[in-house]
Amino acid sequence: MKKMLPTIAAIAVFVGVFLYYQHFQKTKPYEDLSKKPPVAWDIEKNMITTLRLISKEETIEIIRDGEDWEITSPIQYAASSVMVDDLLFTFDQIEAEQIVEENPQQLDTYGLQSPLRTVQLITVDDQSYELRIGNPSPIGDTMYIWASSTNTVYTIKSEIAQKSMEPLNDLRSKALLSIDRNDVREIAVTTKQFSFTLLQEEKEEKTQWLWKETGEVMDENLIAGLLTAVSTYISRFVVDQPSDEALAEHGLLEPESTIKITLENAEKPVFLYIGTHAEGENMLFVTTEGKKHIFQIT
Repeated sequence: MKKMLPTIAAIAVFVGVFLYYQHFQKTKPYEDLSKKPPVAWDIEKNMITTLRLISKEETIEIIRDGEDWEITSPIQYAASSVMVDDLLFTFDQIEAEQIVEENPQQLDTYGLQSPLRTVQLITVDDQSYELRIGNPSPIGDTMYIWASSTNTVYTIKSEIAQKSMEPLNDLRSKALLSIDRNDVREIAVTTKQFSFTLLQEEKEEKTQWLWKETGEVMDENLIAGLLTAVSTYISRFVVDQPSDEALAEHGLLEPESTIKITLENAEKPVFLYIGTHAEGENMLFVTTEGKKHIFQIT
């Protein structure tokens, strides 16, 4: 029995320490401030008005336009709100894995003098924040970053850093035509062989679609299918600022078909030009008014 006493005492001490530790952790979370993840910056997402993603190849600039976002460089194009929100959610607060060096003198040590990517955020009060992403760190799946707000080098998870590497086309809105089908009042289709116009009419407090040339009432399902087709999503961005040669190559210099959509209270109609089929694929080449871009749709 005497030989067992030291063992029993050791177990009792261990159990006591374990219970105390568990109680301490539950009642005093993050009491040790050094265990909190270091924060490079914490910005209110709704305060951000400009987002820039800068690499050696290009600068992508996205500017808030009311509730929407607009790409202003290297092209002028509507941005995908979903993708921009995802970027802002990632970069409005930067929680680092580790503080590497404060007030660094040699940023090139970490690949931060000529970074892979630079993220710039500008807020409504003209405050500017810059995050440079450099080389992979030898510790875990992390990368070196430098934050202007603290002039400090940190490491962050590589998956966070990779968010800044989104290619331009992934940040573009995929909506072919930004129209509300409830506002559509007339659809005119012109091909090289024939043309027709579909017209919405209100009669006896009932809305119906007519074949304008004959007055025939159209099936609502056919109209819904046509509106769904012209409101489809872009499968691929083919060419920006196409030349006449590029337009001709895709059957869009003299389009196979033209669809003109008249909207209620709109200053001018919306045009969609349809070219040739993509070779070997069930897809079409199309463009919109001004023919500034060639798209591929299913």
